[in-house]
Amino acid sequence: MLRSRIIPSLLLQDGGLVKTVKFSEEKYIGDPINAVRIFNEKEVDELCLFDIGIKGSVTRPDFGLLEKISQEATMPLCYGGGVNSAKDAIKLEKFANNAESRAQHNLTQAKSRNQYLESKKKLEEAQRTLY
Repeated sequence: MLRSRIIPSLLLQDGGLVKTVKFSEEKYIGDPINAVRIFNEKEVDELCLFDIGIKGSVTRPDFGLLEKISQEATMPLCYGGGVNSAKDAIKLEKFANNAESRAQHNLTQAKSRNQYLESKKKLEEAQRTLY
């Protein structure tokens, strides 16, 4: 059976998370690193970050903040805002790949654990029938 994918979208502005009403009346709601930790615990499928504070073609993404977020995230990341060159896009791809490889590692660990538990259960059942 198919399950719904959970993909939260977070709005960044000046290094913090904001809540908006129709993309105006921004209200600070917290630190993005803490939000990522919460979404790690909730095991969301993907995380989208949009920097709405970047205005004009001169401003670039906050790569320092994005690196911290990608190091913390255990799910694939998507980013939008201030990408003005191929160089920026390549740098962002590195962060996305780091988060995705961690997500893949976590999935592999979960599958291995499930296989271990299934094998252990079968072994216990076999031991009960023998004794």
